[in-house]
Amino acid sequence: MSSALFGSFLVGLLVVVIVGIILWKRRRSDNPTQASRERTPSLPKTINPGIKADFERDRKEREAEFLAAANASGRPRGLRWVECDWAEEVIYALDRRGRNPVALVQITVRFEAIPGGGMEEVEAVSRLRAATALFNYLDSTWQASGRAIFNFNPEEILERFSSEFQAIPDMPTSDTQNP
Repeated sequence: MSSALFGSFLVGLLVVVIVGIILWKRRRSDNPTQASRERTPSLPKTINPGIKADFERDRKEREAEFLAAANASGRPRGLRWVECDWAEEVIYALDRRGRNPVALVQITVRFEAIPGGGMEEVEAVSRLRAATALFNYLDSTWQASGRAIFNFNPEEILERFSSEFQAIPDMPTSDTQNP
Protein backbone atom coordinates (compact mmCIF):
# COMPACT_ATOMS: atom_id res chain seq x y z
CA MET A 1 0.00 0.00 0.00
CA SER A 2 2.76 2.45 0.82
CA SER A 3 4.47 1.83 -2.55
CA ALA A 4 1.19 2.70 -4.34
CA LEU A 5 0.94 5.87 -2.27
CA PHE A 6 4.56 6.75 -3.08
CA GLY A 7 3.90 6.13 -6.81
CA SER A 8 0.85 8.44 -6.70
CA PHE A 9 2.97 11.06 -4.96
CA LEU A 10 5.64 10.88 -7.71
CA VAL A 11 3.02 11.13 -10.47
CA GLY A 12 1.46 14.15 -8.73
CA LEU A 13 4.85 15.79 -8.30
CA LEU A 14 5.68 15.19 -11.97
CA VAL A 15 2.37 16.80 -13.03
CA VAL A 16 3.04 19.85 -10.84
CA VAL A 17 6.56 20.26 -12.29
CA ILE A 18 5.30 19.98 -15.88
CA VAL A 19 2.48 22.48 -15.29
CA GLY A 20 4.97 24.85 -13.63
CA ILE A 21 7.31 24.67 -16.64
CA ILE A 22 4.44 25.30 -19.06
CA LEU A 23 3.23 28.31 -17.06
CA TRP A 24 6.76 29.71 -16.78
CA LYS A 25 7.32 29.46 -20.55
CA ARG A 26 3.94 31.01 -21.28
CA ARG A 27 4.67 33.91 -18.93
CA ARG A 28 8.00 34.57 -20.64
CA SER A 29 6.38 34.59 -24.08
CA ASP A 30 3.70 37.02 -22.79
CA ASN A 31 6.42 39.50 -21.81
CA PRO A 32 7.77 40.63 -25.22
CA THR A 33 10.28 43.13 -23.85
CA GLN A 34 11.98 40.51 -21.70
CA ALA A 35 11.85 37.91 -24.47
CA SER A 36 13.26 40.32 -27.07
CA ARG A 37 15.94 41.50 -24.63
CA GLU A 38 17.05 37.90 -24.20
CA ARG A 39 17.07 37.24 -27.96
CA THR A 40 18.64 40.55 -29.08
CA PRO A 41 22.40 40.69 -28.79
CA SER A 42 23.77 43.76 -27.05
CA LEU A 43 24.78 46.75 -29.13
CA PRO A 44 28.48 47.24 -29.80
CA LYS A 45 30.29 49.64 -27.48
CA THR A 46 31.98 51.54 -30.33
CA ILE A 47 31.80 52.11 -34.06
CA ASN A 48 34.44 51.89 -36.74
CA PRO A 49 36.62 55.05 -36.59
CA GLY A 50 36.45 55.22 -40.40
CA ILE A 51 32.73 55.92 -40.15
CA LYS A 52 33.46 58.96 -37.99
CA ALA A 53 36.15 60.11 -40.42
CA ASP A 54 33.64 59.80 -43.30
CA PHE A 55 31.24 62.13 -41.49
CA GLU A 56 33.95 64.69 -40.72
CA ARG A 57 35.27 64.61 -44.30
CA ASP A 58 31.85 65.23 -45.87
CA ARG A 59 30.36 67.30 -43.07
CA LYS A 60 29.65 70.50 -45.07
CA GLU A 61 27.84 68.45 -47.71
CA ARG A 62 25.80 66.65 -45.01
CA GLU A 63 24.90 69.98 -43.41
CA ALA A 64 23.60 71.32 -46.74
CA GLU A 65 21.63 68.09 -47.29
CA PHE A 66 20.15 68.43 -43.81
CA LEU A 67 18.94 71.98 -44.44
CA ALA A 68 17.37 70.95 -47.78
CA ALA A 69 15.68 67.91 -46.22
CA ALA A 70 14.41 69.95 -43.26
CA ASN A 71 12.88 72.51 -45.65
CA ALA A 72 11.31 69.74 -47.73
CA SER A 73 9.70 68.22 -44.62
CA GLY A 74 7.27 71.14 -44.29
CA ARG A 75 7.83 71.28 -40.52
CA PRO A 76 7.28 73.50 -38.72
CA ARG A 77 4.20 74.37 -40.73
CA GLY A 78 4.33 77.78 -42.38
CA LEU A 79 8.06 78.25 -41.80
CA ARG A 80 11.12 78.01 -44.03
CA TRP A 81 14.47 76.92 -42.62
CA VAL A 82 16.74 79.83 -43.56
CA GLU A 83 19.98 79.01 -41.81
CA CYS A 84 21.59 76.67 -39.29
CA ASP A 85 24.60 77.52 -37.17
CA TRP A 86 26.44 74.28 -36.48
CA ALA A 87 28.38 73.42 -33.32
CA GLU A 88 31.81 71.93 -33.91
CA GLU A 89 31.31 68.94 -31.62
CA VAL A 90 29.68 65.80 -32.98
CA ILE A 91 28.38 63.16 -30.60
CA TYR A 92 28.06 59.65 -31.96
CA ALA A 93 25.49 57.14 -30.79
CA LEU A 94 23.84 53.93 -31.92
CA ASP A 95 20.19 53.75 -32.91
CA ARG A 96 18.85 50.95 -30.70
CA ARG A 97 16.15 49.97 -33.21
CA GLY A 98 18.14 49.93 -36.43
CA ARG A 99 21.50 49.28 -34.73
CA ASN A 100 23.07 51.94 -36.98
CA PRO A 101 25.43 54.77 -36.03
CA VAL A 102 23.89 58.21 -35.56
CA ALA A 103 25.66 61.58 -35.45
CA LEU A 104 24.14 64.27 -33.22
CA VAL A 105 25.09 67.90 -33.84
CA GLN A 106 23.77 70.87 -31.90
CA ILE A 107 22.34 73.57 -34.16
CA THR A 108 20.78 77.00 -33.87
CA VAL A 109 18.04 77.48 -36.47
CA ARG A 110 16.71 80.65 -38.03
CA PHE A 111 13.29 80.48 -39.67
CA GLU A 112 11.27 82.85 -41.82
CA ALA A 113 7.56 82.81 -42.48
CA ILE A 114 6.38 81.41 -45.81
CA PRO A 115 4.04 83.93 -47.47
CA GLY A 116 0.48 82.68 -47.12
CA GLY A 117 1.55 80.06 -44.57
CA GLY A 118 -0.27 81.72 -41.68
CA MET A 119 2.86 82.57 -39.70
CA GLU A 120 3.67 86.03 -41.13
CA GLU A 121 2.25 87.88 -38.12
CA VAL A 122 3.76 85.62 -35.45
CA GLU A 123 6.51 87.53 -33.66
CA ALA A 124 8.27 84.36 -32.43
CA VAL A 125 9.15 83.33 -36.01
CA SER A 126 12.25 85.51 -35.96
CA ARG A 127 13.59 84.01 -32.72
CA LEU A 128 16.52 81.62 -32.99
CA ARG A 129 15.71 78.05 -31.96
CA ALA A 130 18.07 75.51 -30.38
CA ALA A 131 17.90 71.94 -31.66
CA THR A 132 19.97 68.87 -32.42
CA ALA A 133 20.34 67.62 -35.98
CA LEU A 134 20.39 63.85 -36.52
CA PHE A 135 22.37 62.09 -39.23
CA ASN A 136 22.04 58.34 -39.86
CA TYR A 137 24.66 55.97 -41.19
CA LEU A 138 22.77 53.70 -43.59
CA ASP A 139 23.98 51.60 -46.52
CA SER A 140 27.61 52.59 -45.85
CA THR A 141 26.97 56.33 -46.10
CA TRP A 142 25.91 59.19 -43.84
CA GLN A 143 22.42 60.47 -44.65
CA ALA A 144 20.59 63.62 -43.62
CA SER A 145 16.86 63.10 -43.15
CA GLY A 146 16.22 66.62 -41.89
CA ARG A 147 15.18 65.29 -38.49
CA ALA A 148 15.82 67.75 -35.68
CA ILE A 149 14.92 67.48 -32.03
CA PHE A 150 14.20 70.94 -30.66
CA ASN A 151 15.06 72.23 -27.19
CA PHE A 152 17.56 69.43 -26.46
CA ASN A 153 21.33 69.37 -26.92
CA PRO A 154 22.98 66.06 -27.91
CA GLU A 155 23.85 65.09 -24.32
CA GLU A 156 20.26 65.69 -23.22
CA ILE A 157 18.98 63.59 -26.10
CA LEU A 158 21.14 60.65 -25.04
CA GLU A 159 19.82 61.02 -21.52
CA ARG A 160 16.15 61.66 -22.32
CA PHE A 161 15.86 59.24 -25.25
CA SER A 162 18.05 56.45 -23.87
CA SER A 163 15.53 53.87 -25.09
CA GLU A 164 16.18 55.09 -28.66
CA PHE A 165 19.91 55.92 -28.60
CA GLN A 166 22.97 54.42 -26.93
CA ALA A 167 25.95 56.69 -26.31
CA ILE A 168 29.28 55.71 -27.82
CA PRO A 169 32.42 56.72 -25.93
CA ASP A 170 34.57 59.36 -27.62
CA MET A 171 36.91 57.79 -30.12
CA PRO A 172 39.70 59.16 -32.28
CA THR A 173 39.32 59.57 -36.02
CA SER A 174 41.53 57.49 -38.26
CA ASP A 175 43.60 60.64 -38.93
CA THR A 176 44.51 61.06 -35.24
CA GLN A 177 45.47 57.43 -34.79
CA ASN A 178 48.53 57.77 -37.05
CA PRO A 179 50.88 60.44 -35.62
